[in-house]
Amino acid sequence: MRRRAFLKTAVAGTAAAATAGHATALPQQTVPALVFDSTSALLDDSLTPGLADEHVAVWAHDSATTTDEDGNGDTVPYPDGRPPLVAVDGSVVGFGAPFATDEADFASGNDEFLLNVWDEHVGGGTVLWDESHGQYYALSKFSRFESYAESNGYTVDATTSLVDDLPSADAVVVTSPDAFSQSELDALRSFRDGGGAVFLHHQADYGGYDRTDALNEIAGALDLAFRFNDTEIVDDAHNAGAPYVVRTDQFNTAFPYFAPREGISSGPTYEVGERYTATVTAVADGDTVEVELDGGATETIRILGIDTPETAGNADAENPYEWEGLGDEPSGRDVDGDYPVLAEWGANASALAEDRLMGETVEFAFDPNEGIRGPYGRLLATVYYDADGSGDRDTNWSETVVETGHGRVYDSGYMGHDALVETELAARADGTGVWAQSDPDDSPTLANEPVDSLAFPNAVPLTATGGSVPDESVVVAAGSSASQPGAPLVAADAENRVALVASAFLADDYGFLDLADGGTSYGNYAFLTNLASALSERDGHLAIDGGHGQFDASYAVSAESAQTYQRYLEGVDRGIEGVNDFTSGVLDGASALLVTAPADDLADGELAALRSFQAGGGAVVFLGSAAAPGNATARQNSLATALDTDLAFTAGDVTDPDDNVRGNAAHPTTTVFPGDESLFTAYDGTATLTTTDSAESTTTRTTTDASGSTPGFGALTTAAGVLGGAAYAARNRLARD
Repeated sequence: MRRRAFLKTAVAGTAAAATAGHATALPQQTVPALVFDSTSALLDDSLTPGLADEHVAVWAHDSATTTDEDGNGDTVPYPDGRPPLVAVDGSVVGFGAPFATDEADFASGNDEFLLNVWDEHVGGGTVLWDESHGQYYALSKFSRFESYAESNGYTVDATTSLVDDLPSADAVVVTSPDAFSQSELDALRSFRDGGGAVFLHHQADYGGYDRTDALNEIAGALDLAFRFNDTEIVDDAHNAGAPYVVRTDQFNTAFPYFAPREGISSGPTYEVGERYTATVTAVADGDTVEVELDGGATETIRILGIDTPETAGNADAENPYEWEGLGDEPSGRDVDGDYPVLAEWGANASALAEDRLMGETVEFAFDPNEGIRGPYGRLLATVYYDADGSGDRDTNWSETVVETGHGRVYDSGYMGHDALVETELAARADGTGVWAQSDPDDSPTLANEPVDSLAFPNAVPLTATGGSVPDESVVVAAGSSASQPGAPLVAADAENRVALVASAFLADDYGFLDLADGGTSYGNYAFLTNLASALSERDGHLAIDGGHGQFDASYAVSAESAQTYQRYLEGVDRGIEGVNDFTSGVLDGASALLVTAPADDLADGELAALRSFQAGGGAVVFLGSAAAPGNATARQNSLATALDTDLAFTAGDVTDPDDNVRGNAAHPTTTVFPGDESLFTAYDGTATLTTTDSAESTTTRTTTDASGSTPGFGALTTAAGVLGGAAYAARNRLARD
């Protein structure tokens, strides 16, 4: 089915004179509005907002603005008009965003527009996709568009050697690259001068992954009229569900790029906030269904907020660390990939979906935090069904799955996350469904050893008022070969039950903390658990913040990316839960809260709830990262200040060329532990935190361990005075499974 074309009136300000070959404006029937997810914008060749209209193919709306997401101060604002999102100079086209990845919603006009651009400048033949400069956006992330282009006469090939492969190509795509060598720049210029087309894709400076300098070096070598801006464009008025997902129909139709054509998807356009009706035509498993909408369009829906176990046929994709108390081997990982309990309940979850959803009319809706589509083009939606035969489709399938013990909470940014956590906790307590065979107390203890060494990947320096952290507050310091010898890597304000850690060092992504095959040689887990226990005066689980952009931020950690730590905690009779909203009640059952760098601000009421948690004896541990953009670090510092501590993160990093993980200087290790010795033992709930005031006196508070044992289980010693310090002022969205 051909997607409906949208009729547009002429764009005000369209260039009266276009570049050569583009003198005649097209009829005003165009592709649908384009969507630029996490986009930058274009400047002129002097890095100012003066790019001439004759070089601009697409603008954002007037309501769009710039943000300096990486906090490096290089953003150029657009005070007098619409930011350009696509620029053209001869056979070179620059895009502000990757634009047509597999996660794109092709109900927009992105696919049609991009193929029109290729047709105008290439017209068929071989298009190389550069993968030789460390690009995240490799060809594999554009598989849907690759197939679309190849079905329209193109051959699309990845290359790891531009110099060798350019002579046999007709065009080349370069996405956010590391720097080109001079020989590569020369080869690219010769290719362009010989008639080859060059397509340059930038991205927002969110997370600092934009590679603006490298792209602008390419633009300079090609003597282009445009350059790329080190910024993120946001638009509160014209977007596809979030301000950073910019939607625009501001087209310069003097360019022949906008004619509607058969696109990748002919499905309907979806909007966050609307409900859609469909019939379930197939059940893949308990969390994925296929539906048919009125009119015949079909979609696959990955249901939000939940994860159901893998069935036996897909057991090799299972991670038992996700399922508390359900690992089938002592290590929690079955060497032959067979998890009978989980496989049984994976089949049960599929059967439940078959029974209650298959053939039924359901409604689905999108979450403002999750967008419209995920990997492989699947819709990301909440599904509502008629559970009681009343005709009202008002029962949330995700709630049903968790309540009946057929699945767990998937710790994402989903708005209903915290309510599902409460439901799962009740199901686990009652032994409902899969949890009937869960016995965390019987789980073997893994990697709970005395702490000999700690690893701090992407360590960010700590500071305090007056410029340095008081000696009595330093718990861990950098080694003598570090770039900042003796720099504090962990500091504690025991009086206010707050600590700062220089690294988000519990993340699964770091790999060297795996518990299997003998476990890790670093004591990060035992130390962090001791620290949180010593700071807290409450019973309960640990909580980890995932509701302020951490789930989608590569530099941050949410519960979904701390599953190895969850398995460690299980072995020492502790637990961890994700929390998205501090007012939801999840913190009520927590002893300590872990906060990695947040990409988003707190909502109304959350700060008051956090302060109440602290006042009630809860501890807050901030885990920083030198990879986090300045404004994310600033949010941590602002929260720390609001909790009455003077400790803060500052700019820069701490590296170590000699003592590090696997030869990576950006991942320093240390054995310098000036803090209380009990923090560096195997965790047993008795750790204390001792700091001394200027008169060398100490104050001791008695704590109760998180498992609720006898008072006096741990002693907490605090400084008599307030530590000095003021806050240092200042989002890669990960693919969902």
